[in-house]
Amino acid sequence: MKTINKAVVLAVIIAAVTFVMILLFYGRAEVESCDNGNAKSVNRQIDISTALHNDLVSQVERITVVPKNSSVKQKKSQTADEELFELDLPDIDEDELERAIAAAEADKIWKSQDAAMHGWPGYAQVREELHKELLEKMDMKELSDEELTKIALGFRENFWKLGGCFSKTSYRQAYKARVLLEFAYERSDWDLGIGDELVETILATDMVIKFDEEKNGNVANREVLEPLLHIRAKQFEQIEKEVKAGRVPTIEDFLRGCDLAFIQQRYDKAATREVLEWLQEKTIDGGWDRYDYLLTKLEEIFNSGERFGFNVYDVPMENFPDEFRYGRRLPSFHGPDSRGAFLWGMVHGIVVIHSEGIGP
Repeated sequence: MKTINKAVVLAVIIAAVTFVMILLFYGRAEVESCDNGNAKSVNRQIDISTALHNDLVSQVERITVVPKNSSVKQKKSQTADEELFELDLPDIDEDELERAIAAAEADKIWKSQDAAMHGWPGYAQVREELHKELLEKMDMKELSDEELTKIALGFRENFWKLGGCFSKTSYRQAYKARVLLEFAYERSDWDLGIGDELVETILATDMVIKFDEEKNGNVANREVLEPLLHIRAKQFEQIEKEVKAGRVPTIEDFLRGCDLAFIQQRYDKAATREVLEWLQEKTIDGGWDRYDYLLTKLEEIFNSGERFGFNVYDVPMENFPDEFRYGRRLPSFHGPDSRGAFLWGMVHGIVVIHSEGIGP
């Protein structure tokens, strides 16, 4: 017989929350083949069936906890005491329990987002309409890149204030931001900052992982991955040239490289290896040596033939489960300004982060 007290139960719950960072994004929940599009399990996929999840939840609910201030009197007999706390249960796999709890929380939020976003038109469907609407209010050609970006970021922040992916109408704000940033990017594609803001804005409304009703599972959203790949690959080529010419790499270059590696592993293995090697080679010069462990793990997973998903942000546990609303995106994604400011401080070393393990 086992005796499980309140502290143990709380410890299990806390341990479950620490696991959730690994579920954020990409490789863990995705089921799509890199080569032929056939659904299959990938990098350490969390695949908890409904039956298993319900079984684990029912097991947790059956745990009897008696508070310290309980009026229940202590039995003199050790046998009677054990019977009071008896859990008529098989041994519980703590890893499976953590995954079930985290998967249930994430699934609940993602389904709510998907339900709201289901009625959104695709960006391509309304781009021209929004472009004309913006032209009635401004002459984009007469505005500087800085002015266009400032206006775009205002629209994007409105998207989050209106509810982000939980709203049925907020998409117009993010789409307008994208129209402006695409115009600025076409004019100044050498500007790394504009490219970053365009990537962020695309990701606000389009996750890189989406639910496929026909396959009844999550798959890579190639419609958004391909334009993102184009932007990040072009940036990386520019970064390599600039660093060779003497520019010191920055933490922003690290984030761009992480995004590229995540996307490119689905398209070009040799190019992905080049990016991973460059990120490792520049850890000291670029000031991202605290991510050494992460980069080593990514290389190990890549060399094993699996695809990887990962975080570069270590978000506090108390931010969950709400934090799941920002999942299913690229590693660099930060979301609304308030969250972005915190994450910016984190990757710049202003906020202490953990360096052991992938994620927190």
